[in-house]
Amino acid sequence: MKKVFVVAAIVGALWFARNQFFPSSTGGSWPSFLASILPGSKSPEKVVKERFEKFMQSWKEGGVSLNNAEQAAACLWSRGVVFINNVDELRDAAEGFDRWRKGKGLYVQEIRYEVGEYRRDGDHTVVEVTINGSRSQVGIPDTANPMFWTE
Repeated sequence: MKKVFVVAAIVGALWFARNQFFPSSTGGSWPSFLASILPGSKSPEKVVKERFEKFMQSWKEGGVSLNNAEQAAACLWSRGVVFINNVDELRDAAEGFDRWRKGKGLYVQEIRYEVGEYRRDGDHTVVEVTINGSRSQVGIPDTANPMFWTE
């Protein structure tokens, strides 16, 4: 029973500290708050930025070649990881990534890109990016879900 009281006290203290000392600096989410106070943790914003930069570099290196770089781009696009170990999920990621690119006419071997501003929008981050001369906005979820076009 003592453990329950200790856990309740810790949760209450965290709740109080979050509301009193971090009301808007963390975007109001528990993951953002915990990332801001835990040493060695990355903020969701930093995780999203790293995911997108790795994704774009892999896409540029892989094109439509079906090589490891394109596979990494598909996995980063779909789940935010470089490799998906499940064959069915990997196939879904590759097919979804292809459909996503084709939707903007970007299923091409070579891409040039320039990453612009990042901004938070609820549970995802929107990135302005120019790909092969065309400006777009990409939504990157905080969770392990596929990226999406926001316009």
